[in-house]
Amino acid sequence: MSEPVFSTEIKQQMSENQRQIDQLNEQLSRKTDEIKIIQTISSEILNTLDLEVLFGNIMALMHEVFGFDYCMILLNEGSLLRVAASHGHDDQGLGITVPIGKGVVGTVAQRRKIMRMMGLRTRRRYVQKVTGTDTEALPTLEDADSQIAIPLQVKDKLVGVYVVESEKANAFNALDEEILTIVSNQVAAAIDNAAAYRELQLLAEANSRFVPREFLRLLQKESITETELNDQTEGKMTVLFSDIRDFTPLSESMTPAEAFAFVNDYLGTMAPIIREHGGFIDKYIGDAIMAIFPGSPQDAVAAGLKMEESLQHFNQHTATAGKPPIRIGIGIHTGQLVAGIIGFADRLEGTVIGDCVNTASRLEGATKDLPVSLLVSETVVEELGDAAKYAIDSLGEVEIKGKKEKLKVYGIAPRS
Repeated sequence: MSEPVFSTEIKQQMSENQRQIDQLNEQLSRKTDEIKIIQTISSEILNTLDLEVLFGNIMALMHEVFGFDYCMILLNEGSLLRVAASHGHDDQGLGITVPIGKGVVGTVAQRRKIMRMMGLRTRRRYVQKVTGTDTEALPTLEDADSQIAIPLQVKDKLVGVYVVESEKANAFNALDEEILTIVSNQVAAAIDNAAAYRELQLLAEANSRFVPREFLRLLQKESITETELNDQTEGKMTVLFSDIRDFTPLSESMTPAEAFAFVNDYLGTMAPIIREHGGFIDKYIGDAIMAIFPGSPQDAVAAGLKMEESLQHFNQHTATAGKPPIRIGIGIHTGQLVAGIIGFADRLEGTVIGDCVNTASRLEGATKDLPVSLLVSETVVEELGDAAKYAIDSLGEVEIKGKKEKLKVYGIAPRS
């Protein structure tokens, strides 16, 4: 059977069809590669909310996938862009700022459009005309000849700018620009999410300085945002009250600023002791401390004794500044408490309420008339897990304001 004979026109048409098929296959292959690149980058950068880790992932992937050796990320800070991450430059340049609208990077941020620059060595005048300047104090290559700067946006929000450089004249092609345009949306979203998460962490840390995490745990809450008026829990806990003796006449010898600094210095010495022994500070009342110990009363006793010991070091420290030594009183009592959120809709506060609180406060006040600085109730002594390690001295009964019956009280010290 003989082969079919085709005319010249048919042969040309067949050749053109094959060329188009090959072109389509090449485009399909390129699109497949693009999809793989985008999927790889997206899956890697979206698995962390840690900004530092995220920056590292982005830099490493851009190097691995594209071969980008020199790149940086600048974050939007209003009228400025600040270098947040840099890769490949001898001078990392972290923290350097660029005004939006100045330089290639600032112009990209202002116009919100990608810029792919080639042959920079011979186009300085053009760059200067387009961007207003051709020099920036960035960790840029001195002999960079190619650059891509792409805006990182989430909807209408400018997150920052991603910049890539090379010493080669035509290092970046249209495909790089096309893929980066798509990838930049993922990068911007990941950075924006991580930055928002960091803000939430900072807010949570700030809130924890006002409402202790330990207090929230009592209410079985993860965050202060979960709390509501009348949230409460009840249980047996130990309350420690401490106060500086005769602080009013002492403060009269200081300026208000000096008194403020003195109290903060004192609280900075005492407050960590509370946490180290399993308690948390419910509130400061001027120079007084009210602390809660949800665990054993022994935790509170150990904290009180450590506070007395630390006071000696504090007095030695302040003596060098010409300040007189101070004395403190400490009262500790164990009993039922209600911990919860009080106030009204526009002003809430976490606190504990109960007779136990009042009794601990009265015990602290009673140290003014007794030969001890640390006074505990009989309930505390009865529940000490290892009473033998302490020298416990019965001081009889004292009248507690608001109580009909007198309360047995004890001085307590480490057994030598």
